[in-house]
Amino acid sequence: IEEGNLAAVKKVIEGGKVNPEYVVDDLGRTPFVRAAAHGRITIMQYLLSLNVSPDLADFSGTDALMWAVINGHEGTAKFLLSTGFKTSARREDGKTALQLAQEYRRVGLVKILWSYHGADGERSPASRPTNGGGSFEERNRPSSK
Repeated sequence: IEEGNLAAVKKVIEGGKVNPEYVVDDLGRTPFVRAAAHGRITIMQYLLSLNVSPDLADFSGTDALMWAVINGHEGTAKFLLSTGFKTSARREDGKTALQLAQEYRRVGLVKILWSYHGADGERSPASRPTNGGGSFEERNRPSSK
Protein backbone atom coordinates (compact mmCIF):
# COMPACT_ATOMS: atom_id res chain seq x y z
CA ILE A 1 0.00 0.00 0.00
CA GLU A 2 2.74 2.43 0.96
CA GLU A 3 4.35 2.15 -2.48
CA GLY A 4 1.03 2.78 -4.22
CA ASN A 5 1.12 -0.47 -6.20
CA LEU A 6 -2.57 -0.95 -6.99
CA ALA A 7 -1.96 -4.13 -9.00
CA ALA A 8 -0.23 -5.77 -6.03
CA VAL A 9 -3.01 -4.70 -3.65
CA LYS A 10 -5.66 -6.10 -6.01
CA LYS A 11 -3.76 -9.37 -6.36
CA VAL A 12 -3.56 -9.89 -2.60
CA ILE A 13 -7.18 -8.94 -1.94
CA GLU A 14 -8.75 -10.66 -4.96
CA GLY A 15 -6.64 -13.75 -4.26
CA GLY A 16 -8.42 -14.00 -0.91
CA LYS A 17 -5.21 -13.62 1.06
CA VAL A 18 -6.53 -10.72 3.13
CA ASN A 19 -9.84 -9.24 4.13
CA PRO A 20 -9.42 -5.51 3.49
CA GLU A 21 -11.90 -4.67 6.23
CA TYR A 22 -10.07 -6.48 9.03
CA VAL A 23 -6.36 -6.63 8.29
CA VAL A 24 -4.57 -4.12 10.48
CA ASP A 25 -0.97 -3.09 11.01
CA ASP A 26 0.76 -2.66 14.36
CA LEU A 27 -1.03 0.69 14.86
CA GLY A 28 -4.42 -0.84 14.13
CA ARG A 29 -4.76 0.79 10.70
CA THR A 30 -6.90 -0.90 8.05
CA PRO A 31 -5.69 -0.89 4.43
CA PHE A 32 -7.96 2.11 3.74
CA VAL A 33 -6.48 4.10 6.62
CA ARG A 34 -2.94 3.11 5.57
CA ALA A 35 -3.65 4.21 1.99
CA ALA A 36 -4.87 7.58 3.28
CA ALA A 37 -1.80 7.93 5.51
CA HIS A 38 0.41 7.52 2.44
CA GLY A 39 -1.69 9.61 0.05
CA ARG A 40 -2.67 6.66 -2.16
CA ILE A 41 -5.99 7.86 -3.57
CA THR A 42 -6.24 5.21 -6.32
CA ILE A 43 -5.95 2.47 -3.69
CA MET A 44 -8.55 4.23 -1.55
CA GLN A 45 -10.90 4.40 -4.55
CA TYR A 46 -10.37 0.69 -5.20
CA LEU A 47 -11.07 -0.21 -1.56
CA LEU A 48 -14.22 1.93 -1.57
CA SER A 49 -15.37 0.04 -4.68
CA LEU A 50 -15.21 -3.09 -2.49
CA ASN A 51 -17.47 -1.35 0.04
CA VAL A 52 -14.90 -1.22 2.81
CA SER A 53 -15.79 1.17 5.59
CA PRO A 54 -13.85 4.42 5.29
CA ASP A 55 -14.83 5.40 8.83
CA LEU A 56 -12.68 2.94 10.77
CA ALA A 57 -9.87 4.34 12.90
CA ASP A 58 -6.68 2.92 14.37
CA PHE A 59 -6.12 1.93 17.99
CA SER A 60 -5.77 5.58 19.08
CA GLY A 61 -8.88 6.71 17.19
CA THR A 62 -6.93 8.32 14.34
CA ASP A 63 -9.00 7.97 11.16
CA ALA A 64 -8.11 8.25 7.47
CA LEU A 65 -8.59 12.02 7.31
CA MET A 66 -6.48 12.57 10.41
CA TRP A 67 -3.64 10.47 8.98
CA ALA A 68 -3.83 12.39 5.69
CA VAL A 69 -3.59 15.63 7.68
CA ILE A 70 -0.70 14.45 9.86
CA ASN A 71 1.29 13.44 6.78
CA GLY A 72 0.37 16.56 4.80
CA HIS A 73 -1.61 14.94 1.98
CA GLU A 74 -3.88 17.75 0.80
CA GLY A 75 -5.17 15.84 -2.24
CA THR A 76 -6.12 12.88 -0.06
CA ALA A 77 -7.94 15.15 2.38
CA LYS A 78 -9.85 16.79 -0.49
CA PHE A 79 -10.76 13.34 -1.84
CA LEU A 80 -12.05 12.18 1.55
CA LEU A 81 -14.04 15.37 2.07
CA SER A 82 -15.55 15.06 -1.42
CA THR A 83 -16.95 11.67 -0.38
CA GLY A 84 -18.68 13.22 2.62
CA PHE A 85 -16.11 12.16 5.20
CA LYS A 86 -16.91 13.85 8.51
CA THR A 87 -14.37 16.07 10.18
CA SER A 88 -16.01 16.01 13.60
CA ALA A 89 -14.46 12.70 14.76
CA ARG A 90 -12.08 12.91 17.72
CA ARG A 91 -9.10 10.78 18.63
CA GLU A 92 -8.57 9.38 22.12
CA ASP A 93 -6.76 12.60 23.02
CA GLY A 94 -9.83 14.60 21.91
CA LYS A 95 -8.25 16.15 18.81
CA THR A 96 -10.08 16.56 15.50
CA ALA A 97 -8.54 16.64 12.03
CA LEU A 98 -8.68 20.45 12.09
CA GLN A 99 -6.85 20.58 15.42
CA LEU A 100 -4.20 18.20 14.07
CA ALA A 101 -3.77 20.39 10.99
CA GLN A 102 -3.17 23.34 13.30
CA GLU A 103 -0.80 21.38 15.54
CA TYR A 104 1.28 20.15 12.59
CA ARG A 105 1.19 23.61 11.00
CA ARG A 106 -0.49 22.36 7.84
CA VAL A 107 -1.83 25.74 6.74
CA GLY A 108 -3.20 24.43 3.43
CA LEU A 109 -5.07 21.66 5.22
CA VAL A 110 -6.46 24.06 7.82
CA LYS A 111 -7.90 26.11 4.96
CA ILE A 112 -9.27 23.01 3.21
CA LEU A 113 -10.91 21.64 6.36
CA TRP A 114 -12.32 25.01 7.32
CA SER A 115 -13.72 25.65 3.84
CA TYR A 116 -15.41 22.28 3.68
CA HIS A 117 -16.80 22.03 7.18
CA GLY A 118 -16.06 25.05 9.32
CA ALA A 119 -14.90 24.87 12.89
CA ASP A 120 -17.66 22.55 14.12
CA GLY A 121 -17.00 19.77 11.61
CA GLU A 122 -20.45 19.93 10.02
CA ARG A 123 -20.89 20.98 6.42
CA SER A 124 -22.86 24.17 6.08
CA PRO A 125 -23.44 26.42 3.06
CA ALA A 126 -22.00 29.40 4.91
CA SER A 127 -18.65 27.66 5.40
CA ARG A 128 -18.22 26.49 1.81
CA PRO A 129 -16.23 28.60 -0.62
CA THR A 130 -18.34 30.33 -3.25
CA ASN A 131 -17.57 32.37 -6.32
CA GLY A 132 -17.14 35.95 -5.20
CA GLY A 133 -17.28 34.90 -1.56
CA GLY A 134 -13.92 36.41 -0.73
CA SER A 135 -10.75 34.80 0.46
CA PHE A 136 -10.47 32.31 3.31
CA GLU A 137 -9.25 35.11 5.56
CA GLU A 138 -12.12 37.44 4.57
CA ARG A 139 -14.76 34.75 5.13
CA ASN A 140 -13.36 33.86 8.54
CA ARG A 141 -12.42 37.28 9.95
CA PRO A 142 -14.16 37.93 13.29
CA SER A 143 -16.95 40.41 12.98
CA SER A 144 -16.47 43.83 14.56
CA LYS A 145 -19.89 43.70 16.24
